Amino acid sequence: MSSSKSLIISIIGFCLSIYGGFKEDSILLVAGILVIFLDITFILNEQEEDIKILKAQINTQNELKRLREEINQIKRRENE
Repeated sequence: MSSSKSLIISIIGFCLSIYGGFKEDSILLVAGILVIFLDITFILNEQEEDIKILKAQINTQNELKRLREEINQIKRRENE
């Protein structure tokens, strides 16, 4: 859903900038370019958040793996 919303916003920004260029209206041209720039910025922020979440998941998996190994070592010591 986010990517389709982003695509629509980018198309609107592109159309604004093209229309502003044809009508020689610098406000529309700049507004279109600004919309595109802001959309790219929001996409990058979302990707950074996704990367942070993935790193947290990887750290959690590594910690669980370490804990399982410790539990297995304790079980081995008890069995001996």
